[in-house]
Amino acid sequence: MFACSGPTAPYVTAQSIRTGEIHAAVLGVLLVVSVAIAVTYGKRIIPLALLALLAVHPAWTISATRGDCGFYKVDMSWACTCVASYFECRR
Repeated sequence: MFACSGPTAPYVTAQSIRTGEIHAAVLGVLLVVSVAIAVTYGKRIIPLALLALLAVHPAWTISATRGDCGFYKVDMSWACTCVASYFECRR
């Protein structure tokens, strides 16, 4: 695998960081909705799972400045969003 380099590397890295932050924000919104539903109807395990997922979210646990311009960060952010959406839809 080649390291991130070239004239567009800073732009691509910044976009990867921003994408990770957006996915973390989406997960935060899902967490708030899940807590509101849990307060009303119970099932407190789903908000706890989403909180754990948010705690280890790639937005702050995977670096975009080293290696692949943050493509792995973006992929794992998508994975976290998909898992969180699945949990929320399975209520």
